[in-house]
Amino acid sequence: AQQRAQQEAQARAAAQAQAQAQNEVPVITNPRYRRPPRPPEYPRRAMEAGTQGTTIVRANVSPSGSVTSARVHQSSGDLSLDSAAVKAVRGWSFVPATRSGSNIESIVQVPVNFRIN
Repeated sequence: AQQRAQQEAQARAAAQAQAQAQNEVPVITNPRYRRPPRPPEYPRRAMEAGTQGTTIVRANVSPSGSVTSARVHQSSGDLSLDSAAVKAVRGWSFVPATRSGSNIESIVQVPVNFRIN
């Protein structure tokens, strides 16, 4: 009887984990773009100072592929670069994530590079 109760508990836990996974918002680190992303505007002072870096931005993407919000996930170390990166990503459009054939909300994580050529 104890073994059967343990098996039932394991089955309930597995079903719960599967249900939770079905509702989880996926994080996509290699997203597809609906159209080529427009590069960020390089902040003038940062460019004049020779400041370079990479900001990792996380954006919430709607089932239609548009960005609903964006924030810095990992800073470049320069506030002006981080701010320009978030502003750029807010204007990007992604191919929406799908689950069971339907478009779903997702989170994309993208690096935004600032390099002076």
